Amino acid sequence: MNQTPYARAARWHLEHCPETPFVHVVEAHFLHGYVWSTPEMFALARKVRHDWPESRLLDIRQTDPLGDCWFVWLFAGDPTHLPAADRLRLPWAAFHRDGRLVRLRWERAAEFLAGKWTARENRAHSRAHGQLTTETA
Repeated sequence: MNQTPYARAARWHLEHCPETPFVHVVEAHFLHGYVWSTPEMFALARKVRHDWPESRLLDIRQTDPLGDCWFVWLFAGDPTHLPAADRLRLPWAAFHRDGRLVRLRWERAAEFLAGKWTARENRAHSRAHGQLTTETA
């Protein structure tokens, strides 16, 4: 039986962040960010500034209602099912991937989430930007 995106997100969180109960992370996003859950996708995100330091991005309580960036804390499922994507569009998106902070322009982040980046592009991007991956154009 296939797991729901919510169940996959909860399992991933338990495997990678066992010190913090998943329900606390979800609740924090209800209080300080956004929670999207459908049968096709599950996401936790907050509006932030793209130039904030990583330490501030990792504090779930830190948010900026006028922020220019979505910090995606956790995502599972099909990104094409994000509700009202045009209305939610911000210039930047940031997230962690393989232990690295990635900051991308919205268009590049959408391509990445949709799986349109090849493995070669992923490696090239990582090499070019090192530990802190930031796209400026």
